[in-house]
Amino acid sequence: MKLETLLFYAERNPDIFQPFDTTFFFNQISSYKNYQWDTTIIDETQIVNQNTVDSIFKNWEEGSGWEKFKNVYGKEELYSLSVPIFTKDKNFCIIEINRSCGSLCGTYCTLIFKRQGNQWKLFRELECSVS
Repeated sequence: MKLETLLFYAERNPDIFQPFDTTFFFNQISSYKNYQWDTTIIDETQIVNQNTVDSIFKNWEEGSGWEKFKNVYGKEELYSLSVPIFTKDKNFCIIEINRSCGSLCGTYCTLIFKRQGNQWKLFRELECSVS
């Protein structure tokens, strides 16, 4: 997630984000350049790195990307998640989730989650779009 995007949302959601969170955002983004999702964190999911996805879809104009993806992974949809970015108090995080299911099929959402005990619950949808 880009810092400009985080600053945009922080400005429009002052009930969640404090001014000191912006510096904390910047530090997180700087340290997450080579972040890798833990393969055990989401049940029944296979994590594929971005370079592999890019190579499968490099000829997407020809429609061959989705065929190749289905042949390799047996799935007709692909989810992409940004690295979660936390507020300084670690009570909220913001994440972008993309779901692709074909050249004209997909959803995109930017979501805020709130810590409740030892779980994270959806707190607010900032932006969602569907195609």
